[in-house]
Amino acid sequence: MAPPGEDVFFLSVAELSRKLEAREISPVALAEGALDRLERLGPGFGAVVTITRDRALAEAKAAERELAVGKRRGPLHGVPYGVKDLLATKGIPTTWGATPYRTQVFEEDATVVKRLHDAGAVLVGKLAMVELAGGMGYNNADASFTGPGRTPWNTEYWSGGSSSGPGAATAAGLVAFSIGSETSGSIVTPAAFSGVTGLRPTYGRVSRHGAMALCWTLDKLGPMCRSAEDCGLVMAAITGKDPLDATSLPRPFRPAPAGACAPPPPPPPSPRLACPCAPWMRCAGARPLPMTSPGPADWRAASPSPFARPERRPPPSGASPRAWTSPCLSISRPTRLGTPRTPRRRWRPCPPSMPSSGRCWPAAPPTRGYW
Repeated sequence: MAPPGEDVFFLSVAELSRKLEAREISPVALAEGALDRLERLGPGFGAVVTITRDRALAEAKAAERELAVGKRRGPLHGVPYGVKDLLATKGIPTTWGATPYRTQVFEEDATVVKRLHDAGAVLVGKLAMVELAGGMGYNNADASFTGPGRTPWNTEYWSGGSSSGPGAATAAGLVAFSIGSETSGSIVTPAAFSGVTGLRPTYGRVSRHGAMALCWTLDKLGPMCRSAEDCGLVMAAITGKDPLDATSLPRPFRPAPAGACAPPPPPPPSPRLACPCAPWMRCAGARPLPMTSPGPADWRAASPSPFARPERRPPPSGASPRAWTSPCLSISRPTRLGTPRTPRRRWRPCPPSMPSSGRCWPAAPPTRGYW
């Protein structure tokens, strides 16, 4: 087989899978190409911590032998991927993005890594992240010993965090897909900043055994890919009950077959709220649920538990300041490197009627982000 061309590294997982099954591409050649791209291009994007060359070639050769005799494990068989460097990998450093842990090595794989190995995927690298997934707080994009993650679309801008490496590496075609983690925005933010598709699963759908814990009741692991279809293929491989994670759910993910659902039609030219995607969403397995939009009264009456509060958005004029209280900030647009990630503001006391930690941010223009 001829060595894969540059365009091959930007194919979707579904397309790569078809070519690997038809033996149009060699898993070993594909892995070698991905390793070369990680070495040449990865540092420029601040996307790579460790290149797992020995493991990648061993897994790629095993995939090539199995595919040659018609033993196909599934759509990820032979596909190169990377993981955020908070997932344990046997015998390979897991740094958590922080200098004190640069030599930390575990003796087992995280459950997600095991499941991807069982699906035949090829691990080519551990990808960069904001140190300790931002758990100590960070105000600049370069809060990592690998430096700032840079979006391949414009390297003067941050690739988002804290899954900065997975976002940049997937967008730049260094890996076919990657695994990120999210506590509050760490999959969806780099997906948006880097122009890829990120899926933040429901809590408990994916085992977190072997992943660094930032917030035990909020942490999720999920795929970052170049299409929604690819996210479904990866999710199908990593979901399900894990006896090593008591919070994991016995709910496998079954993506709709390719082509089973027609794309949604364009929205009608009407000012009325409508959902032209509803038939397509039902075909894909979504179920409509009744819901109401919370108002100021709901904010004031919300439970003191942070897990029971409705999501905060800038309140309408005259609404209670209760809507502005939240411990987390999600930036609404890419950040230029060298500028603070968030506006520098001081805490103020919360109103006595407001159940919270006792500290609140002052109100800010909504263009800076949502609380």
